[in-house]
Amino acid sequence: MASRGSKTATVSDGNGFETMELRLASGNGPVTRTVLHTPLRDALPSEIPIIDISPIFSSSLDERKAVARQIHDAASKTSFFYVNNHGIPLNQINSTHATCLDFFRQDFAEKIKADATKGPFDSCWRGPDTKRVNPDEGADVRKTYSVLYDARLDSTVKDPASIPEKAAQYIGLEKLAIENTEQMHHFEDNLKCHYQSCLGPSSGLDESLCLVARSPRGRL
Repeated sequence: MASRGSKTATVSDGNGFETMELRLASGNGPVTRTVLHTPLRDALPSEIPIIDISPIFSSSLDERKAVARQIHDAASKTSFFYVNNHGIPLNQINSTHATCLDFFRQDFAEKIKADATKGPFDSCWRGPDTKRVNPDEGADVRKTYSVLYDARLDSTVKDPASIPEKAAQYIGLEKLAIENTEQMHHFEDNLKCHYQSCLGPSSGLDESLCLVARSPRGRL
C-alpha cells in the first residue's frame, strides 16, 4: 500500500482535465501516479471495498482463493480496503485502544524508556521527528508504538531458538517486541493478548497474499 505522497507537477491531458504527478513511498520504493487535480474530498463508503475475510479460515481452497482475488482487486485498483469478520473480539479492540491511550498520555520520561531507536528494529515507542516515511518530505511528527513479529509471542512456534539464523536475523529475537513498560503492567498484558489475537487473521491474510502471488505458503 502506498503511503503519503508529494505533488511533483501539474499538466493538462488535452481534454480539459488537469492532472498531477504524485510521488509516493511504497513497499517497492518510490513510485509515481497520475491523478486528477481536483479539490480534496472524503471518500464515499462505496469507493472503498469492504472485504469479508472470514473465508480465510475455511478448509476450502476455493473459498480462500476468492478472498485472495478480492484483496488483489482492491489493492491493485484502489490501494485501500476495509476488512470485517476478522475474528478479533470487539472488547479486545476497545480494551487495547484504551490501554494505548493510557500509554501515550504518560510523561515523556516514562515513554522514552520503551524507545524503539535503541535497537535495530522498530518495535516499541517512537517519538516525533524520529522516522521519515516519505523520503521527499520532512520527518514524521506522529508518535507511534509498533509491535513487529515476535516468535516468542506466537503459540504456533514451539521453540523460537530453532528458527534458522537466516530468518531469525530479520525478526529481532534479541529484543522483545514489548519491553520497558513495567510501569504499566496492564499495557504489556493487554498488548500481548491483542497481538496474539491478531496472529490468526495475519496468518490467513499471509496465505491469501501467497495465493495472489502464486507463491508457496510461508514464503512471505
